[in-house]
Amino acid sequence: MGVELYNLKTIKILKHCGFTLAEVLITLGIIGIVAAMTIPNLIASYQKKQTVVKLKKVYAILNQIARSSSTENGDAASFLTSQSDINENIIQEFFEKYWFAHLNAPTIINNRKNYIMYKYLNGEPHGHSVYTGYEVGKAFFSTTDGITYFVMLMKIVKDEDNQDKLIYRGTEEIYVDLNGTKQPNTIGRDVFAFQINLEENNATPMGANHSNIDINNSCKSKGLYCAEKIRRAGWQIDKDYPWE
Repeated sequence: MGVELYNLKTIKILKHCGFTLAEVLITLGIIGIVAAMTIPNLIASYQKKQTVVKLKKVYAILNQIARSSSTENGDAASFLTSQSDINENIIQEFFEKYWFAHLNAPTIINNRKNYIMYKYLNGEPHGHSVYTGYEVGKAFFSTTDGITYFVMLMKIVKDEDNQDKLIYRGTEEIYVDLNGTKQPNTIGRDVFAFQINLEENNATPMGANHSNIDINNSCKSKGLYCAEKIRRAGWQIDKDYPWE
């Protein structure tokens, strides 16, 4: 009898410890609201950290190319300026000699039918189509870590006969897409701009010689100086970075 009374008391206690359906639904609703508020922030925080990690890696690679290539292969700037006729074969030889030894298994992208258009952070289209292969003194290639490089090596000028001629730009503009050719293809978000000066043997984010005001204004509008903004912030994406 004593055991039976104990069991009845236990059952009553368990009944009082249970939750009603309304209480369960309210709890689930609160959990859903909290998740909706925190998960996007967690995802954004992860994306920012990954962006910074990849940017630092690219910055180190570009500087290695700038500092080591000429030492190992002869002066890179002289190689280009000494050529009487710059064509795709010369451009290919240059990259294979001065760049590719320092990159992670680069592959030239040769899909000439589907050009990629980068856009600025403010939504405006970037002024240059991303040419494939080694067309018109530019190179577009990817590495096995999923990063693509679009290098504007030469520029077109008119010679004395008013014919188009390729000459070395002096400073190479480089657009690095951290997630390959995937969207959003936006400068300042997944695409970042760098420069290599082969005469001074250094690589810097675009805008490195500009003031903080210029850096902030550019990053908030077109995004061209965003890599430099991240570098100046100690390699982090700070609160006033236009991430969204």
